[in-house]
Amino acid sequence: SLRQFASGFIGLQNHSDNDRIEFRNIRVKEL
Repeated sequence: SLRQFASGFIGLQNHSDNDRIEFRNIRVKEL
């Protein structure tokens, strides 16, 4: 859901840039 997506993204904001890049790759695969 959109809420889960937002929560996951906010959580990743607290991690390193590497984690954020990996998250972006996962998001692209889902699209």
